[in-house]
Amino acid sequence: MMKKKYFYIIIPVVITFILSIIYIIARLLNNNLTNLEEYKMIPENERLVYKKIDYKDNKYILVGFKGNNPTYADNVILLEKNSKYYVLEEIINCDIDEETAYFKDGSFYIHCIGREANIIKYELDDKKVKKSYIELNYKDVPNISQLHLFVNNIDDKYIYLFSYIKRDDSIDEGQKVKCSLENKKCMYY
Repeated sequence: MMKKKYFYIIIPVVITFILSIIYIIARLLNNNLTNLEEYKMIPENERLVYKKIDYKDNKYILVGFKGNNPTYADNVILLEKNSKYYVLEEIINCDIDEETAYFKDGSFYIHCIGREANIIKYELDDKKVKKSYIELNYKDVPNISQLHLFVNNIDDKYIYLFSYIKRDDSIDEGQKVKCSLENKKCMYY
């Protein structure tokens, strides 16, 4: 009789303990998203840039829109979860279009039109973004416009850039360059 009494007490305690653990785990998983700012998607006709990327079981979206600065646009890198959008990174005062934002192997490579010739790399890692700069040496490619670069491709050794604008149209070379990811030197191709 005594064993039955303990059995009736132990079973609810074990069930309560298991449910408590499940509840704590669920809250921890949801808290990761609650730390992020929720984003209300702007209407399609107001977007300047829209790139949607599926990477490692996540959906990432790069959205550009007219910000407070009349000269440059603003952008956000978003994480889409359960039909909601969360801000991972804000890219302020940076004109981007479909060709200046290149995605490869979990990273956006972005050049802000009209700005420095550096390429900004945004590495995506679940709910985090790591920002770094690729500073390139354009000494040997003087005819390319460093203010109007588009990222065409990236492989293991080079980043390939293109510009519709050349400093001197009478010179053939100047629209396409490849820059070494190792020594950062650029050359025409």
